[in-house]
Amino acid sequence: MVTRTEATIEDLYKAPRDNGTYELVNGELVHMSLTGFAPSRVAG
Repeated sequence: MVTRTEATIEDLYKAPRDNGTYELVNGELVHMSLTGFAPSRVAG
């Protein structure tokens, strides 16, 4: 049996910032993609 706990604002503050940002959505940390000129150019 797997027990899940909801993420808190403290977990959001501890999330790594080197590869984009995270958002707290319904108790889960969701990785948000980088945006802007450089990431868009690399993706293109």
